Amino acid sequence: MDYEKFGCTSIHGDFYYYNYNSACRTSGTYALLSSENPIFFRSTISSKTGRKEVFLDVNGLSQMALPQSVRGLSVDGSLFAYGCRKRNTVGWTGFRRMRACSTRNIQTTRELSKDLPEKHKFHSLYYHKLGTDCKNDVLVADFRNNENFMCDGSVTEDGKYLIVGVSKGCDPTNQIYFYDLQAAAKKLKGSSRCLRYLPNLAKYDFVDNDGASALLLTNYNSAMFKLIRVKMNSDAENPSTWETVIEEDPKRKLEWVAPVAGNKMWCPTWRMSRLLSMCMIWKPASCFIRFRFQLARFESFLTPTIIYQADFSKCSSSSVPIQLGPMFILHNKDVVMDGKNPTMLNGYGASTLPILHILPFARPVSAELQWNRGCRYLRVEATNVFDDFIAAAEYLIDNKWTSPEKLAIHGGSNGGLLVAACSQQRPELYGAVLNRVGVLDMLRFHKFTIGAAWIPEYGNPDDANDFEFIYKYSPLHNIRLTKDVQWPSTLLMTGDHDDRVSPLHTLKYIAELYHFLKTEAAGWQKNPVLARIEINAGHGAGKPTTKVIAEIVDMYCFLQRTLGMEWKD
Repeated sequence: MDYEKFGCTSIHGDFYYYNYNSACRTSGTYALLSSENPIFFRSTISSKTGRKEVFLDVNGLSQMALPQSVRGLSVDGSLFAYGCRKRNTVGWTGFRRMRACSTRNIQTTRELSKDLPEKHKFHSLYYHKLGTDCKNDVLVADFRNNENFMCDGSVTEDGKYLIVGVSKGCDPTNQIYFYDLQAAAKKLKGSSRCLRYLPNLAKYDFVDNDGASALLLTNYNSAMFKLIRVKMNSDAENPSTWETVIEEDPKRKLEWVAPVAGNKMWCPTWRMSRLLSMCMIWKPASCFIRFRFQLARFESFLTPTIIYQADFSKCSSSSVPIQLGPMFILHNKDVVMDGKNPTMLNGYGASTLPILHILPFARPVSAELQWNRGCRYLRVEATNVFDDFIAAAEYLIDNKWTSPEKLAIHGGSNGGLLVAACSQQRPELYGAVLNRVGVLDMLRFHKFTIGAAWIPEYGNPDDANDFEFIYKYSPLHNIRLTKDVQWPSTLLMTGDHDDRVSPLHTLKYIAELYHFLKTEAAGWQKNPVLARIEINAGHGAGKPTTKVIAEIVDMYCFLQRTLGMEWKD
């Protein structure tokens, strides 16, 4: 982890922008693409010499005003704004802005209200004019009929429309609202309100606008998704007026769509055994991206990060099949299939987030389990996900990749729920469990931090029907011991400032687990059960490199001791 890092380049105005980190720096975090405070560089697009200049050195800012991931450059590159917070506080408390041409701050921190509520309820969207008092901000959208509605806003590339997305937590359906900025002379006033144009019938992802029409990726009557064009007028609520641009393929999911040049889109499609990517022409000059050269970041299990530049003006429609399976297994080429290999099985398990977990360990075997169940509720699929994970562990054991005493399982956040539930159902299958910031109290998850937003995914414990299902697998409420069966060696990890999954999940679980092991298994339990509480740390994103290294060292040492791994120089 202690090596120089480069972020992916973006284009704003006449410059390329990217972040850079030499190695372990000293303070908190800013960018999503770096684990430490980066230095932001830029170079002119026309530069042939590769010369660059420092745009912003985050490490030179006040320790009491650390940048957050709330940040952005204007399309023309003239202004840069970023959110701030005070050290050891949760959330962001204000913002700064600077003129990109001079790379100097032009306004001191704008403090937000000190009375921000702790609970994530009654979200609203405001329009703020630079240089004015926050008290004069214009309310654009609020949804008082449901306290759990969440909203976000963005302006189309041509600056003509404001697009507002509204969803109920993790509910896979959402609503879309719009405001015609051109008709309002690109100004929002106190009486401004967005007009709804798509009802809450399906999932809609805004891709781009084609004049007065919106291009949307949706699963409306199309489980594998399709691309539609919707006119942003009073008829837009009527699905019969929608035009299909890319039809649904019942065998391949249209994963996402991105405009990449003046008349092309990049459309990756997916199915369990095939990944298909293509560029497709949809209308000349209807995309407002200025540059034909686009930049993409690529990395894989065996390939370090590479930043590619592609000239999409020379792109034609194509597809490249890549054979994929539901589980990746990585190992040294000289691995011996004797059941003695220390192995890590990683999983996340949320049906809408197929995340690859990659731990930078020099271990003989790594298995990454993927799910292809699509966007379905965990209230329906939860036990299937647990069964899949257990089946993957059994596969690794039955095929002599490893053995129970050499198998570790790892998961974070929702993956923490996954490994906790699986270790309780089949404790004899695993030698070690690494559980990071797990969601473990499934009967009260919705009462803390952003937990209420997960009700569409997990179900509502306050509802009698959902309660019965959730209670059956809630890790905190299903700790059961079998006589003479060892509870697997377990390391639970959390951060004391986690505002996503409250540390109370880990603290309550470790207390309950200790109680059971002490009162019911004192005569036979030998495996260690530990909790690691990170001070001044959150859910994990943007954690300083020094803290990341310290956490990995502790995890690796725990596995070395519990799995009997041998150190090799």
